[in-house]
Amino acid sequence: MSDSQFESAFLSALAAIQKDYAEAEAFEQNWMPEDGTYEVLLSDLRTGTYTDKESGEEVFYIKPVYQITAGPLEGKTFQGDMCTNKSQTSLRALKTFIQSILGEEATNNLQNDVQAVAEQVGALIGEARIYTKVAKNGNTYRNCAFNGVTS
Repeated sequence: MSDSQFESAFLSALAAIQKDYAEAEAFEQNWMPEDGTYEVLLSDLRTGTYTDKESGEEVFYIKPVYQITAGPLEGKTFQGDMCTNKSQTSLRALKTFIQSILGEEATNNLQNDVQAVAEQVGALIGEARIYTKVAKNGNTYRNCAFNGVTS
């Protein structure tokens, strides 16, 4: 694509912000803050499905996105642990996440509970704990546990 394919006004607008663009930092992929506890806003709940490579089965996923609301990292966002129906361990993690959000309001009906969690997006403030875990195979994993609602 050559410069002639763009309007001169567009090229002028690009040139006007070149210095800011050059100094801007790119977002880190899959960034998480250092191990510790953070006050966070549930800012998004990403959901979808995928086909499991091993079993060929359709699997759903739920990924909370948090925004840090206090301290030097205020305003930065990160994704929490992905919850799926791939295994009993994953379902236990999902149930723990839902109960940490809804507390006694959890109904034990997955569709209702996921909908109720989704309704908390943008309103719920809580505490997230980031921690590092070494698996039996020696791999290191960063994890995020939502510890509960604070307001």
